This record gives sequence, structure tokens and C-alpha cells, in this order.
Amino acid sequence: KTIVEEDATIKSRNAEIQSLKEQLNKALSDIIPIQDELEVCHEERKTHLVLIHEQKEQIAELRNKHTELVRHANHWENEVSVKQIEIDDLNSKIQSLTDEVKRRQDAHMEQESRHNDLKRNFADLQKVAQRYKEEHLQESRQLKSQIDGEVAKSSALQENVV
Repeated sequence: KTIVEEDATIKSRNAEIQSLKEQLNKALSDIIPIQDELEVCHEERKTHLVLIHEQKEQIAELRNKHTELVRHANHWENEVSVKQIEIDDLNSKIQSLTDEVKRRQDAHMEQESRHNDLKRNFADLQKVAQRYKEEHLQESRQLKSQIDGEVAKSSALQENVV
């Protein structure tokens, strides 16, 4: 080959190399923003992973709190059931006592009514007894008077007989 041919080949190859260098620089200049964006995305991904981890921990804490609250709610629900039974029992006792008080009040009112009736009857009987006593006393006086009169007649007759 001649020098001119080799020189042309070298120039042609140099032109190709230059063209490839330019394409490579162009590709590199296209890659750098993508690589920067990839780095930003990678950092954002790491941040998101940290946030996700923190949120998973928060979720676990909230689940524990929820479980604890459910346990407490069940406990208080049982307490409320027990207290409701006690309240119902007390209400039943109160009702029984109220019924007993009412029964006793009714019995007392009936007794008081009987007592008042008896007092009236007794007062009526006292009046009747007083009237009877007065009538009897008057009759007794009349009979005594009659007897005294008869005794006097009898005595006078006996004196006359003697």
C-alpha cells in the first residue's frame, strides 16, 4: 500500500474515531443526567424505605395499642355485665322492699281504720252503758223507794197486828 492510501485510511479511521468519540461524549452527556436522576431516585427510595420501616413500626405499635384497648374494653364490658347483674339484683330487692312497705302501709291503714272503728264502737258502748247505768240507777232508786214503802207498810201492819 502506498503512503497516500494509508494516510487516507488513517484519516478515514481518525474521522470514524472522532465521530465515535463525539457519539460517546453525546451518550455520556445523555447518561450523566440519567445517572444523577437515578441517584436522586435511589436516595428517595432509601428515604421511602426508612419511612416505610418507621410506618411499619408505628403500625405495629398501633396494633399493640388496639389489642390492649380491645382487652381493656372486654374487661370493662365484663365489669359492666357484672355491675348490671348487681344493679338488677338491687332493683329487685328495692322492688321487694317497696312492695313490703306498701303491704305494711296498707295493713297499718287497715289497722288504723279498725282501731278508729273500735274507738267509735267503744265510745258508743260507753254511752249505752252510761245510759243503761243511769236507767238502772233510776230503776233501783224507784224499786228501793217502793221496797222502803212496802217495808214501812209491812212494819205499820205488824205494829197494828201486835
